[in-house]
Amino acid sequence: MILSMMSPLLPDEIVTDILSRLPVKCLLRSRCVSKFWLALITSPYFIKLHLNRSVQTKDNLSLFMWDEYLCRLNFDFIDDHDLPPTIVDYSPFRFKDGSILHGTSNGLVCMSTSMDIFYIWNPSTRKSIQLPFSPLQMTEHPDIFQEHTCGFGYNRINDDYKVVRLVVFKTDVNGDFINFEIEVYSLKTNLWHKPEKFRHYPNSCGTSDSIAGGAMHWISTIPTVESQLERKSLIVAFDMGTEKYRIIPHPKYNPGPLSCLYLNTLGGCLSVSCHYCSMNVDVYVLKEYGGKNEHWTKIITLPPSYFSDPIHMVKTIAYSKCGKKVLLNIDFECLVWYNLEQQALEEGVRELECIRDHDTDQIFEVVTCLESLVSFNVPEAEKFPIKGFQVGSRDDCKMTALAMNLGNVRYGNLRAQRLILSWDETIFFSYKVGDFGIDHMGNNDQAKMVRIGNVCVEMVNDTTYVLKEVKHIPDIYFNLLSVGRLDDEDFYNSFSDWE
Repeated sequence: MILSMMSPLLPDEIVTDILSRLPVKCLLRSRCVSKFWLALITSPYFIKLHLNRSVQTKDNLSLFMWDEYLCRLNFDFIDDHDLPPTIVDYSPFRFKDGSILHGTSNGLVCMSTSMDIFYIWNPSTRKSIQLPFSPLQMTEHPDIFQEHTCGFGYNRINDDYKVVRLVVFKTDVNGDFINFEIEVYSLKTNLWHKPEKFRHYPNSCGTSDSIAGGAMHWISTIPTVESQLERKSLIVAFDMGTEKYRIIPHPKYNPGPLSCLYLNTLGGCLSVSCHYCSMNVDVYVLKEYGGKNEHWTKIITLPPSYFSDPIHMVKTIAYSKCGKKVLLNIDFECLVWYNLEQQALEEGVRELECIRDHDTDQIFEVVTCLESLVSFNVPEAEKFPIKGFQVGSRDDCKMTALAMNLGNVRYGNLRAQRLILSWDETIFFSYKVGDFGIDHMGNNDQAKMVRIGNVCVEMVNDTTYVLKEVKHIPDIYFNLLSVGRLDDEDFYNSFSDWE
């Protein structure tokens, strides 16, 4: 309030700098302060400024963790054991039945259902889009086992967000390799396509959130020169911009037989957790990615004394704000800080406890996600085709509204069959004046149609529609309750199917 009163006295540059430091929730509420604030906060320049500042300061950072439920925890409160994560109940679909979160980028989240229905979602603005469905070629063979791995990232060169889906087909869980598919979705084109395959099939095991340097990474295994029975692993990089492959040399591991490798990211860099048969674990980070001086640096060493089970997993999550500690997810059971200066785990482990009671053991995945204002620039391809529109009426109230049958349109966290609008002449970007007759309303009143024109409608998923030959009736008064606005203000609604 104080800032809004002082803003006329402050230069625009100062106001912009102050606003760029606020959380997204505050910015969404501030859009109604003035036309200038609305135009500023929704501008591409400000959205990038706010995002870059959050990346630099590591403010507005959250942890998303999931097993059967999707939960959220503010990154600044990791050490506060009295503050549990909160269940996220406003995702595009209820998080159950094999649902999974595949990764985050610039505040956007990629997630899918067990039926391979993909969404890209901004949990801060609560806007989402459903990706076009792309069936697998080998799904007609129900006996074939499938291993799925997906990556989601931003390509800076093309200013595009992409989803990479890898599916490996086997005879059974531990069976022989049959084939694999790779598909790429581009947010710019709103289409899936199949790039050229890598000559060696990917091993989805050990590939987690492995997007770094604008590329997705996985491990492929090939026979050694000495023997077809012995195999060695390759770290493969798939550039999401050029869609070309390259092999990244392995780090110089410590002596001793390897048990397994896990690819991950840390601070925007590719990392690999090397598990030895001796139960030691080393974590390496690839510095100066793609440059002439590209090299691996070992940052973490964990002795066997830290693990109670011979089969264990160490996943890097994030650096602390000071950059002197690394947050680790150990065995999907706990979060713990590793002090880089002391080269040891710190006390104060945060157990990944369930939010609700369950009878089965839980497995928690954890990723970081920035709050951002980033939106979706999706072309108007017939994603939600308009089947027609009509002028309708309501009894006992002087109102008429434009009603569009948009099919299965998602509004906030609701699934809407019809979207109702009220308007005046300011939303018409082209129209013609004339006598177009009288509309008869349910209360026996009448209203004159004075114009016919075109209206541009922006949906909550940022898809834009042009409605042609819409009738303008200025004597209509229609009060709407915006469910999306209630969601933004954190009100609870109990609508189920929005019928």
